[in-house]
Amino acid sequence: MTLIERKDEVRGKNEIILAVYKVEDDTEKYTYSIQCKLCRFVRAVFPHQIADTYPTPCAAKKAAVSKLRQWTQHNRSAKEHLAAFDLLSVDQLELFPCG
Repeated sequence: MTLIERKDEVRGKNEIILAVYKVEDDTEKYTYSIQCKLCRFVRAVFPHQIADTYPTPCAAKKAAVSKLRQWTQHNRSAKEHLAAFDLLSVDQLELFPCG
């Protein structure tokens, strides 16, 4: 896999690292990894754990953000801390360009 983009965002003691990779084969497919620490909530997922691939880097970023939201949906404190991150603005092209 080839690293296409990496975003490392820190807000106080909270941190999210999101990376997008190009899958090494004959097709244009992408995947992602996420490492996050939000208050006491710590979670990570890496490409070898993700079954799906995505057609564009932007689609991989959107899937990563969706995974972050899924992880924090039942943890009020983590959800509140997650809301402070710019990474969630994946749909706003001027903040998070989907090249």
